[in-house]
Amino acid sequence: VAKILKINYSGKRHHFLINKGLSDQIQAGNIVVDDRGILGQVIDVQTDQSTVKTIRSKDFYLTGYIMIKDKPYLTLVQGDNQNLTINYFSKNTPIQINDSIYTTGDDLYIPENIRIGKVVKLQQSELKDFYKVIIQPASNPNAQKYLIVLK
Repeated sequence: VAKILKINYSGKRHHFLINKGLSDQIQAGNIVVDDRGILGQVIDVQTDQSTVKTIRSKDFYLTGYIMIKDKPYLTLVQGDNQNLTINYFSKNTPIQINDSIYTTGDDLYIPENIRIGKVVKLQQSELKDFYKVIIQPASNPNAQKYLIVLK
């Protein structure tokens, strides 16, 4: 369990510090979660603190899946500095508002089946046969004091 030390670390809007570091065997790449889902990923580790990039960050990507009618649909999820997006999702797939998205577990540090968020909007993408899917993250670091670092 780690405590969030400061939001908006060094002017980087989507970074924050936690009070765990090398002395706690924290490594860059570890993810942080709360009881609602994934918050972010450790990107820099010092002796007694670490920097975490939130999943809302524009340069945060992870693979996820949406379970639709008992079938998983794999997708790439990326931050957009406010929410998360899937830039191209086929209109032939019966996705709906409030569908949940979970991690696939295909990364060394990210286990499967951790909640990422839920679909809140379907927009037309620049490709006519695809949606741009807007996802509300399950967790919000601004609303948390403590989180869990998965090692």
